Amino acid sequence: MAVMYCQPINGLANRLMFMLSALRICYKMNMDLVFVWTPDKDLDCTFHDIFTDKFKSLDLPPNIAPARSVSSHRPVYDINPEKDVFVKGFHFFFILQDFNETKENISLDYIKAWNRMIFSEKFNLRRQVQHFDLGIHIRRSSQLDTQDWGKPDLNTIVKIISHVLISKKEYINSIYVSSTNDMDRKSVVTFLKQHHYDVLESGTNFFSNDLMSCLDAFCDFFYLLNCKVIIRRDISTFAALAALLNASEEVLYSEDGAIVIRKPLILSGLAL
Repeated sequence: MAVMYCQPINGLANRLMFMLSALRICYKMNMDLVFVWTPDKDLDCTFHDIFTDKFKSLDLPPNIAPARSVSSHRPVYDINPEKDVFVKGFHFFFILQDFNETKENISLDYIKAWNRMIFSEKFNLRRQVQHFDLGIHIRRSSQLDTQDWGKPDLNTIVKIISHVLISKKEYINSIYVSSTNDMDRKSVVTFLKQHHYDVLESGTNFFSNDLMSCLDAFCDFFYLLNCKVIIRRDISTFAALAALLNASEEVLYSEDGAIVIRKPLILSGLAL
């Protein structure tokens, strides 16, 4: 059986996306899968800190020629299921056969792949099952970032939240607020409580690359995974993955505050 060596890079959500793609494709093409894991400045955790030994893994890249080594979004591979291949990158990746698939089928494939992910016990203990009508993820710059994630400003974000609350006032009662920026999160929570919403906020005040921060982020991720609607920055892979896996409705805002609404493609709740 041919082997796919998969080396995910960057932060937790980007690595999970790349790993889910590898799981999905290897399952469809009947290939064996080995994860190549490198702790680094973005995620300083070992493979078995996060996942169980039921997954095959290597600490160093294998000594084989890569079919393509990438660090760009959504690469497309022409993979021969009879030959070993080494893929490296972040976010989702696809194969040429995917162009014959519907978005609904591909989304369902990712949910099936997610349900085959086997996390370590310390991570499984962080799984949350509380459900919310609305999840708000405010992505802000941290010590790990190489770009400014802080736009738009807080006032614009509050206006976007107000717009969603007004348009969905009959459906929203419980709200989860996630942000590694303590000041932003508390301001939004105060605003929501003044309007008498039932609010839970994340307990993470900052994000670094160590195991404890990764555990906190994972807990935060599962709360977002249980939200019917998610408000998020358009470039946030963390909240985007949660929205995909639960097929949540998404309200995306961009740097200039523009809003895009994405309806779910398939029935929700399949990854909970």
